[in-house]
This record gives sequence, structure tokens and C-alpha cells, in this order.
Amino acid sequence: MRLKNKLTLIYVPLIVVIALVQVATVAIYLNWSSSSTSQKFAQFVTSNWQQLTLFFIVFTSLNLVIWFFYRLRIERQLILKLEYLNQFIRDFGKANPLPIDGLIPETDEIDRLVESVLVMRNNYAIKKKSLEKLAYYDKLTGLPNIDFLIKELARVMSIASRRSEQIAILHLDLEGFREINDHLGKEFGDELLTAVGHRLEKLVRAGDMIERKSINDSLDNIVARIVGVEFTLLLVDIEQSRSAYTVAQRILDGLEEPFILHGHSVHLEGNIGISLYPDDATKSEALLKNADFALNEAKKQGTRNIEYFTKEMNMHAQRKAEFEKSIRAALEEEELILHFQPRVALENGQIVACEALVRWQRPEYGLVPASEFMKVAEETNLICEIGNWVFDKVCFQMRKWRNAVYTDLKVSINISAGQLYSNDTFELIQNYIKLYDIPGDHLEIEVNESAIIKDESKAIFQLSRLKQLGIKISLDDFGNNYSSLKLLQALPLDVIKIDRQFINREINSTGGKKLLKSIIEISKCFDIHTVACGIEEQFQVDFFKQVECEFIQGFYFSSPLNSEHVCDFIENWVFDLGAEQASN
Repeated sequence: MRLKNKLTLIYVPLIVVIALVQVATVAIYLNWSSSSTSQKFAQFVTSNWQQLTLFFIVFTSLNLVIWFFYRLRIERQLILKLEYLNQFIRDFGKANPLPIDGLIPETDEIDRLVESVLVMRNNYAIKKKSLEKLAYYDKLTGLPNIDFLIKELARVMSIASRRSEQIAILHLDLEGFREINDHLGKEFGDELLTAVGHRLEKLVRAGDMIERKSINDSLDNIVARIVGVEFTLLLVDIEQSRSAYTVAQRILDGLEEPFILHGHSVHLEGNIGISLYPDDATKSEALLKNADFALNEAKKQGTRNIEYFTKEMNMHAQRKAEFEKSIRAALEEEELILHFQPRVALENGQIVACEALVRWQRPEYGLVPASEFMKVAEETNLICEIGNWVFDKVCFQMRKWRNAVYTDLKVSINISAGQLYSNDTFELIQNYIKLYDIPGDHLEIEVNESAIIKDESKAIFQLSRLKQLGIKISLDDFGNNYSSLKLLQALPLDVIKIDRQFINREINSTGGKKLLKSIIEISKCFDIHTVACGIEEQFQVDFFKQVECEFIQGFYFSSPLNSEHVCDFIENWVFDLGAEQASN
């Protein structure tokens, strides 16, 4: 029950009592002032009841009139202010800030209390808006971020479902941005990303609000920055699926127009994946994931490609998820094993090291090479788990070999881009070295060129830290795709491993042989050792011996061996540098 109604229930009986007291007072007065003073009071009241009733009605009416005006006064001075106070408290965190001046006249303590609550409410609303902008908008470009997009997409899909409308997700990935950062600097790249965001806003349909200032019941297109150089567009109420393609093509065409920044003219290209609601998915997470699948398919074909999501992509994704699940189970069931491929020194024919290679002993399929499952592992966090397992098993095996008098045998281990850039890798390797009492210079870390170019400065920092442990650093697959003299100079390298495919492609021509010889000579200038990989033929051995390559590795000497056979292989190893391999 409201306060003013409670006051009414209290005051009405009080008015009646007051009126009776007033009537009784009048009756006593008239009785004692009458001429017949001996007349009893009861008899007086009985004989004058009509007159007294009239007095009661009059007094009650006067009291009610007084109460009415008094109640208005109470409502204005107390109840209305309390209602203001109650409303302000209820609106905490829901409404926009309100002006304070003139809303509450400050005349008493209650006014000041109401004003204080209003100030608190406004401060909270302002802070909430600020935090919401930090939480839901990208700091660099000012565009909505992935959290905002997911939240808003769920709302938009709900409305579209009721209206039987179609919406589309366009996932855009820009190409060539890393080279821009490398040549023009990260600050320039950040400015360019901001300019890209503004242009994307203009490229969607005219009249639509892109960057949303608040969440409301309207349905508007959204451009969001997801991560790095990836943007996602939400197109609402599209007439047909072809409309999404039209917008996507407009975006790719618009990005080709040069961006002029600080005197530089920059052209950009990209790929776009499209998923449609409700055809491709009815949940926001699935719709976004399907657009990402379509983008990956578009990127496989080069640049400036647009791909719609298809059920076949979903089937591929499901097979990939099942494969990932199988790999995880293989880790738990200890189905992964290590094989070791020897590395031979051409100077004396001795086995100086082995490369650790992961194999999957899959019950249904037999021995599965790393090339068939590591790509899936690299696309998930499984690669780091597998990498940690490899470090543990390799160091354990090295400890066993050292106990068996093979104290000089070194082992090289491949690490993925995920491990290279992980802040935990250094501490992990350091702990394994201490745990198994392995000299750091007996370990060699192999890193791929494609992993290094993702973030060259951080790669140099991480590899330099590993060098502090005495670990040797090897550049794997040299000559395949990205090779440059800049890498030889910038990286803290001890070894480069010349790629097998590169060797097979170049060794059969005069120019190719000169190129291979030049690589070996340049490496010596940087005090970097060279390993020729994938050697399978005698003429290859002869060539690399002639050009003074230091080490050779490949099936010509041995296929990868399990750990139990490595010791026997070394004991029986005889190699004639002059002609051909002796029996193993």
C-alpha cells in the first residue's frame, strides 16, 4: 500500500475522533451554560441530539477540508520527492543521464537527498556508457568489436525470424597488410586500418547507420572489426542472396581505390566469405563460423574472391573436428611416437645428430606421418600440446642415450609458429633441460620460414632467448617460398636446412647448382652451418660434398628410426665418403 493511502487510513479515523471530541466539548459548554443547571448532561444530549449531530457533520467536513489541503502539501513536500527518489533508484544502469538544474528545487534535506541520488545515478550512467564503449567497440577504428557483433546478431536474428527476413554475414580478410607494416611501419598500418573501417562504412547501402550508438529496436547494417585485418559486415533485410554478393563485390572494388596517407598511395585486396540466415545457420555463432569457412575457401583461390558457404564446407569442417578429436585422443592414449632421422657430417661420415619426427600409430590406419595431421593440429591449440609432449619425450630419450655413452649425439626439434610466439615456450624448454640434465647445446630448434615472417621482430626476440640456454637455432625449409638474405642476417641462426623440393628443382641445372653453391658460401660468411635435406641419390651426395656442404640428411642414409633402433644403427654405421653407403 502506498504511503499517502496509509496516511489516509490513519487520518480519517482521527478526523472522526476529533469531530466527536469537538461535539462533546460544545455539548458540555451548552449544558453548563444553560439556565437549568440542574439538568443532567445525558438528558441534555438526548433532548438536543439533532443539534449535536449537525455540529458533528460541520466539524467533520471542516476537518476533511483541512486534511485535503494538508495532504496536497504532504504529497508535494514529501511523497512526490520520495517517488522521484524511488524512480531514480529503479533507473540505475538503465537510463541516460538527466539534467539536475531545475529538476529538484533544493529547499530541505529531502530535496538534497533526492539530488544526491540523481547525481549518483547520472555518474553511474555515464561510467556505464564509457565501459560499454570500451567493451563493445574497437579502440583503434571505433567500429563495433566481435562481442558487440555476437550480441547484436542474436537480437537481429530474433527480429528477422519474426519478420521472415533474410540477413547475411560478410567476413572480409585483407591481403598484403604485413608487407605494409614492414615497409611503412605499424603506426602507418594502424592509420590505414582506421581508413579502411571508414571506407567500409561508406560502401554499404546508402542511408544505413553503420556504427551503432545504442542498442534499439531498429535493424541496421553493422561493420565490425574482428581481429587484425579481418572485418565482418552484418547486412539486414536483404532482398535475396544475390544482394550480399553485390555488396561484397562493391567492397572489393572500393578497396582497390588508393588510400592516400602521408604521401603514400596504397591499394588493398582481400577475400570475402558469405553466410546467410536462415539458410546456412539459425544461431549467431554458427552463422559467423560458416562465413569464416567460406572465407578460407575463398583464400585458397588467391585474392579478390567471394565465396558463399556451402554444406560441403560444413561437412569438411565436421570431418576436421572429428580428426581433431581423434588427435586429442591419440595424445591421451599415447598413440603418438617419435622417430629419429640421422644427420651425417660430410667431412668424416659420422652421425652427429638426429631430427625428431612425430608419427601417429593409429590403430585403424597404421603409421600416419606428421604431414597428414600436423596441419589440423596447427589450426588448433593441439599443436602446443603436441609440441610440449615432443620436448618431454626427446629430452627423456636424450637422457637415456647419454646414459648409454652416446653423449655427443644432438637432436633437432621442429617447433610451430604457435610455440614460437608463445611466452611459455622458453620456460618449458628450460624446465625440461634441467629436469633431464641435458646440455643446452645438444638441442637444436628448427623453425620454419613461414612462421618467422608472421612477426619477425618477436621471432628474433624469442629465438634469442633460446640461444641464451645454449640451444642451436636452425632455419628449416630454406629456399621454399620466402628465402632471403635478410633472414640470414637478422636471425640468430646456427644452421640452415636447404629444402628437399628446392634441391630437387635446382640440382639438375647449371644455374640451379650455382644457386645452391652460393647459398652454402653465403651461409659460411655468416658462420651458419648448412644441411642438405631429402638426399636420396649418390650424385646428390657427390655434389654437396663438392660444394662443401657440411651435413646431409635423407633416405639415402636412412629412413626415420624408432628410438630403440637408433643405437644399433649408430654402432653398425659405416659410410664410405668416396663412393657409396655401406650396409647399415
